[in-house]
Amino acid sequence: MTHAFGEAGSGPLAGVRVLDLTINVLGPVATQQLGDMGASVIKVEPPEGDPMRDNGPGRNPHMSALFLNLNRNKRSIRLDLKQPAQREALFKLAGDADVLVHSMRSNAAMRLGLDYPTLHARFPRLIYASAPGYSPDGPYRDRPAYDDVIQGESGVAGLVQASAGVPAYFPTVLADKLCGVYLASAIGMALYSRDRTGHGQEVQIPMFETMVSFNLMEHLWTSTFGAEGRPGYARALSKHRRPYATLDGYICLMAVNDAQWKRLLAALERPELAADERFSTLMARTANIDALYEIVAHQITLRSTAHWHARLDEADIPNAPMNTLADLPNHPYLNDTGFFERVAQQFEGDYRLRFHLAPPLFSKRDAQGHLVKQAYGAWVASAYRWLAKVRVLRGTPLDLFGYRQERRQERAAIDDFEALMHRVAEGLSAPGLEVALELARLPQSVRGFGHVKERNALAAQARQQLLLAQAVGGRSPIAPAPGSRSGA
Repeated sequence: MTHAFGEAGSGPLAGVRVLDLTINVLGPVATQQLGDMGASVIKVEPPEGDPMRDNGPGRNPHMSALFLNLNRNKRSIRLDLKQPAQREALFKLAGDADVLVHSMRSNAAMRLGLDYPTLHARFPRLIYASAPGYSPDGPYRDRPAYDDVIQGESGVAGLVQASAGVPAYFPTVLADKLCGVYLASAIGMALYSRDRTGHGQEVQIPMFETMVSFNLMEHLWTSTFGAEGRPGYARALSKHRRPYATLDGYICLMAVNDAQWKRLLAALERPELAADERFSTLMARTANIDALYEIVAHQITLRSTAHWHARLDEADIPNAPMNTLADLPNHPYLNDTGFFERVAQQFEGDYRLRFHLAPPLFSKRDAQGHLVKQAYGAWVASAYRWLAKVRVLRGTPLDLFGYRQERRQERAAIDDFEALMHRVAEGLSAPGLEVALELARLPQSVRGFGHVKERNALAAQARQQLLLAQAVGGRSPIAPAPGSRSGA
């Protein structure tokens, strides 16, 4: 049966259908991870689009590098959910979905009829997920929150101050990305629960509480035992806990147990320190960690990075030269393991995307079939095909990638394309869909299926290809894009 979400991918979430109403970073991280694991994801953007489309450089308008790296393995449409007809289109999508994820505040979701009680009543098996700034049970439930605010409020900036002397945010969108991973994990748990109970449920990952919990795993420290204690894991907060300067660079290393420290101190040509009562046991080292790290730092300055890397490898001490961000795309290990894959994408050109950004790695998972290998026009066409099928376009100014269909002749062209999609979807099944997807690969104007002339040309070309496809027994005469899934 053909449905809005296309054919299932490979991986542990194959067959799971996700409706993604999120923007910015947190939600897209979660839904991208679901897509990486095989779920079929439709991203529904507001009329102005996801702000990340324009955040930073890109080869084409509204396709920034950041947006690309947060939204692979998704198909995209735009709906103005303030318009009743377009909101009804969303409800029809929700009827086919297993999971709905949004990034609205609770009051905004309620005004649109997209709150959990309303949707649960209509779709009792739906997993309804979000990551608000704060717990829905507290007085902050409707406060706005972004990564910097949560980093500061949850103690991250204070940890940097305790270590480096000056408060600062961790130089990545730590709270957004981490909470996004938590959200994806929680959605997986809710899906497992539904398999056993048959019931959907609401899943929430409040950013503030999640980050406080994350930080206090080790940093609650002696406060664990009562108010007289003091938070802060001493080793992590040592001013000497940093990459060690060598003669020509930096190296990172770590020893934990007594045996490792004995081997490390011998490799550093200070074997006598292993018997020093300040450093001979884990408890003693914890109490004197600054002094120990200072000695290590001094010894490391005496030789080159290559010298220490070889010496520490020989001693079986975990270590590695420090990399900058610029070092990573050409890192020999990452290239040897295929971490980076250069993708030829019709509209964006060749660019690097980290397919294996998404561990975990499952033994029973086909690594092929990433939707990012398809042209973006194919993503639009797939979602468009279903929207046409439920006939929400007639007389409705629906927006696909930002191009509003408001003129009468344009609506006629949409109707023409709608009829074509009906014939393809219901008459030729998956091979015929490949034809439609291939024909949708137009230049940048594909974001709204172009102007009338382009759309009419598309319809005429599609008719010819349909006749040809039918003549060869329903097989597509056009090969799918490299790595694409049939009918995706």
